[in-house]
Amino acid sequence: MAVSSIKKIDLIGLERDRMDILSFLQNRGQLEIISSPAAGAAQPGAGTAAGVEPMELEDAISFLGAYSRPGGSFSKMLKQRVMVSAAQLRQEAAAFDVRAFLDELNKFRLQYQELQRRKERFNQERIALMPWRFLEIRLDDLRNPSSLCGVFLGTVELREKENLLRDISGTGEPAHLETVNTVDGTLYAAVVYLAKDFERIEALLKGRKFNFVVLGAGEETVRERLLGVNIESLILDDKMQDIRGQFCRMSEQALRLMLVHDYLLCLRERMSVSGALEKQAYTFSLCAWVRRKDIPGLKEELYRKFPESAVFLSDPFPGENIPSALENGPLLQPFEVVTDLYGKPVYGGIDPSGLLAPFFLVSFGFCIADAGYGLLILAVAAFLFSRRPSPPEKIFLRLMVWMGIFTVIAGMITGGFFGDLVGRLPESFAWAKRLQRKLAIIDPVKDSMLFLGATLIFGFLQVACGVAVKFCRDLKRDRFAAFALDLPSLFVQFSMLGLCLVFTGMGPAWLAGYALYSFIAAGALIVFYNWRSNKDISLKIFWSGFGLYSIVTGNFLSDTLSFSRIFALGLTGSLLGAAINTMLFPSGPVNGIGGIIGASAAVGVLFAAHILNMAISLLGAYVHTSRLQYLEFFGKFFEAGGRPFRAFRQEGKYTYITTAADRTVRPVTTK
Repeated sequence: MAVSSIKKIDLIGLERDRMDILSFLQNRGQLEIISSPAAGAAQPGAGTAAGVEPMELEDAISFLGAYSRPGGSFSKMLKQRVMVSAAQLRQEAAAFDVRAFLDELNKFRLQYQELQRRKERFNQERIALMPWRFLEIRLDDLRNPSSLCGVFLGTVELREKENLLRDISGTGEPAHLETVNTVDGTLYAAVVYLAKDFERIEALLKGRKFNFVVLGAGEETVRERLLGVNIESLILDDKMQDIRGQFCRMSEQALRLMLVHDYLLCLRERMSVSGALEKQAYTFSLCAWVRRKDIPGLKEELYRKFPESAVFLSDPFPGENIPSALENGPLLQPFEVVTDLYGKPVYGGIDPSGLLAPFFLVSFGFCIADAGYGLLILAVAAFLFSRRPSPPEKIFLRLMVWMGIFTVIAGMITGGFFGDLVGRLPESFAWAKRLQRKLAIIDPVKDSMLFLGATLIFGFLQVACGVAVKFCRDLKRDRFAAFALDLPSLFVQFSMLGLCLVFTGMGPAWLAGYALYSFIAAGALIVFYNWRSNKDISLKIFWSGFGLYSIVTGNFLSDTLSFSRIFALGLTGSLLGAAINTMLFPSGPVNGIGGIIGASAAVGVLFAAHILNMAISLLGAYVHTSRLQYLEFFGKFFEAGGRPFRAFRQEGKYTYITTAADRTVRPVTTK
């Protein structure tokens, strides 16, 4: 339950072992490499194999994703990253001829694109020919008229037809307008004219906004050409379907592509680090941050594999940008998720993960206060565990298990099981009712004031714990602040609590005197601290009064009252659950087919309504419980601003690559 102690490590090795040592370090994932200003840059093209770039593989994976079969390996990979070892990545990269695969894929893609272009041209030709399908004349005759006459094809608005006929007949020269088709107010027409009247007829048609149309060449009629286009389109469809079948077949290799892609990512990172190292004629050196606990195992294995290398350890210099890494056991590690959402503590600060664990779980449990909902949370966590999640996912699932357990406990204490469902069960479930009454201690609805008081006492204790943690921290840094500010702040809080208990009749009268004297003495110390800590006389006067005022109104009143949100959420969830049961639970005996059908429908809606209520309760519980930790607890002692420890390790986009610290590896099968 602490921030890891960080050391600086300088490693010197032989140049011939450089890439092997980097591979070893990357596989262990225990160092954060410090870039040297004097080092060179990574070489262009680093991280390629057989002329393949990771971006090319990403494009192929994305393309094949559209052709994967539901439930296949590709679909599973998209839903959940599988765990593989670095050795499995290397083996797959060596065994899979990815260049030949990509060349074959690109060949099919080019063929498919060409077929698509041809099909699009056929579609456009079909659209252009369809309105002219009633023309009984060869296409070549339309394009190459005789020396005596010609034909204009074109479109014009249907309302212009009469005007156009009148203009043509008014010329006194032989010309004829033939209606070929009418579509949506548009006239498709053929105008037959004498060759010598070409220019005059053309000018006349342009004056009437006649849109000239030129069809393609061919010895067949429009109808015959349409038939040919349809046949050729069907042939193209068959060819495209064959190629899509090839894509579906190749999508079965997508898992192997992903493995090679992540191998290349790791290789590129290794080459990038290699280019940034300081190199001499026969040796190289690197500098990195390392956690103290990882040093013995790292040195032992490094010397065993590379006996010619040398390791030198040193403490960080003041002012260096030291990374922050949390160090907790398996029980407390899940609560690092809550801490990380707020931020890393500064190096040398306090890791609050273990401190917040009991308060977070109790707050979360009583915000929901329903054993049925807790069992559902545990069931969901068990299902997700069965999917064999990666180590980071397991950490969150363990937190989910803790939250489910404490929700069940809180539900037992408050008597909540899907609202008041147990109380509505028939008498045949009398044993369940008796068990609930034995376990229940407090009813949030009937004993609402007692429930509110319990949440406020709980909040008071957590706020006091935060001040106590600050006192322990300042004992090492500033003892004057610890004894003149932190410890008196605790006395002020407990003195105010004692006075409140006496005035409400919940405490003995003699407690008032002790609480009052304690408050005066602690307040005097706080005034003295603020008077001495400030130099300007106006600040001395202001902070002497305001410092004590802020502790009373902040720590004791405001922060403590914030925990009433636990009461509000727990009471609201209980009332909503009871309201759902009242609306949907059968109020009388179920008789006949109609009654059974109605009861079954009511049970289905009842379950759905409780799932919705649980989802709302979960969201509110997590958000407000986290807020209580971040504002009312962390605000007392937490120092944010730490830089996360970024380990040089195997990291993939599509897979979770296990390192030496991981225990289990999921077998990967490829076709």
